[in-house]
Amino acid sequence: MRYLRATALLMGNILALGLSACVAADGAEGKSAPLPVPAFAGGTKAITRTPVIGTPRRQYAEMYVPGAEKPADGEMRVTVLGSGNPWVTRAQASASILVEVGNAERDLLVFDLGSGSLANYASLKLPVNKLNKVFLSHLHADHTSDLLTLVGSYAKVGRADGPVYLWGPSGTEPRLGTRHFAKAIEDALAWDTEAGRGPINPDSMKIVASEFDFSRTQVVYEKNGVKVTAFPVVHALSGAVGYRLDFAGLSFVFSGDARPSWPLVRACKGGVDLLIHECFPPPQRSRPSRGCPSRERRSP
Repeated sequence: MRYLRATALLMGNILALGLSACVAADGAEGKSAPLPVPAFAGGTKAITRTPVIGTPRRQYAEMYVPGAEKPADGEMRVTVLGSGNPWVTRAQASASILVEVGNAERDLLVFDLGSGSLANYASLKLPVNKLNKVFLSHLHADHTSDLLTLVGSYAKVGRADGPVYLWGPSGTEPRLGTRHFAKAIEDALAWDTEAGRGPINPDSMKIVASEFDFSRTQVVYEKNGVKVTAFPVVHALSGAVGYRLDFAGLSFVFSGDARPSWPLVRACKGGVDLLIHECFPPPQRSRPSRGCPSRERRSP
């Protein structure tokens, strides 16, 4: 069994999860208790009853402070940059999951890039030029909208070494696939790209898209000890996927937006260290936070 640690972050609106291949400690499961207060309300603890599972091989601070704790060799840190739905708030960005890998290259991989997620990335004190590998689960705007900022704006502020590498599913027709989406982003940035010629590396304003068949479970990335496998999920239209990342005996699965389905179950076969699965509040809970009126349907 692996070591898992969940921590609150100093900024208060993102969550960090540390994974390490350590031997688990024996002991009974924690008893039921109230969840800690969220960070935005003044809490300093992770919102979980079991913030540590297993035995850490080094001492960690209770609260994660950006820039103060680098992943060790063989570790993997998963940070929820955004967990919200299309209703973006200052306290909760749309969907995005960042994975810091403890390999020699210290790779960064991001799964989805919804509105507001890059602002949270900026607060982590991580190198912007390393953020060049993006995996999209599907092409809803609340999972993709910060890609325009990453390609256009961030090329001007340090992400200057080369293009953004993008992986994503095909659609049932070419215009619904990732390759068409990436080309449309580049076209939308035509003025921005032209204005940057000269002082900015032209390669940094490009997207290199790798589109794969959404209907098949397959390895879509394997490099530097990191393997990413895509699998089909059930969401809205055909063309949505989830991902599994494996590194140094550790595993992480991200469902994207998805109903429970057998491909997702199979992706976790044999056990997985961390699964992040979509959950969505029912209308009676989500309406008040958006100021939406309550409407009831009545039979004629």
